[in-house]
Amino acid sequence: ERCGVMLDCSRGAVLRVDAVKRILRAMALMGLDLAMMYTEDTYAVPEQPYWGHLRGRYTAGELRELDAYAGMLGIEMIPCIQTLAHLERVLAWPQMQKYRDAQDVLLTGEHEPATYELLRQCIRAAAAPFSSRRIHIGMDEAYWMGRGLYWNKYGAVSRTEMMRTHLRLVKRILDEEGLEAMMWSDMHFSAARDEGVYHPESELTPEILSAAPPDIGLVYWDYYHEDNAAYANMLEKHAQFEAPTIFAGGIWTWLGPAADYRKTFAATLPALEECVRHHVREVFATAWMDDGAECN
Repeated sequence: ERCGVMLDCSRGAVLRVDAVKRILRAMALMGLDLAMMYTEDTYAVPEQPYWGHLRGRYTAGELRELDAYAGMLGIEMIPCIQTLAHLERVLAWPQMQKYRDAQDVLLTGEHEPATYELLRQCIRAAAAPFSSRRIHIGMDEAYWMGRGLYWNKYGAVSRTEMMRTHLRLVKRILDEEGLEAMMWSDMHFSAARDEGVYHPESELTPEILSAAPPDIGLVYWDYYHEDNAAYANMLEKHAQFEAPTIFAGGIWTWLGPAADYRKTFAATLPALEECVRHHVREVFATAWMDDGAECN
């Protein structure tokens, strides 16, 4: 029912406004109706001067301009941020250390109100320029969660319980702001089996399933497999959650100066076939720019 693109605007390649508009026009010609700009800290948060400092962050006015332009083309733009990990750039500032657990992960939990006040400011600032009331809250690859300052303060706590608490506190903010959210789903699977991302033999326990709020969509991301069975297996596991499944594939833009179209199509076609078979209603393609941001 919905099909679109996520553009990486964080990894050393913050697209100019006119470049995003050009991509939106191409999307409209292809009949795509969903757009996201992946912004870790590259959007302005009024209360946080170091959020996106010297990183090419977008102003609220620029994001409003893009949202209006997308709307004119029949495309819904959804803010896409991070509310747990992948925040190593902003957490590197000495002034932001109080929010840092370890590496790129925020310090979470009931006894860390400063973190959730920060997240309230970020969620509010990210959502305000957009007419959509939906938001992507990230939360992928938080491998260092609970292994730094959290461990020193509170000791060992299961990742499932930490995610349950963090999601509940973030969900409270989302509800107060009147927002509907989606998030990457991999941390639930890492809790089941911490051996790589989306281990095919992951067993989702009742504790893991109940930790995922039923009204936060789960985005299953997979850019790698080239056989239908791998996607079918993981989509069946996602169906055990109450939350709806959204699928994110990948345009292979992160390997050098040219996109790897062979791998893109080899991975995407079986994925989309299984999305149809498993009644996934929303899909999008990611275009990551990590490892150099040199691909057009």
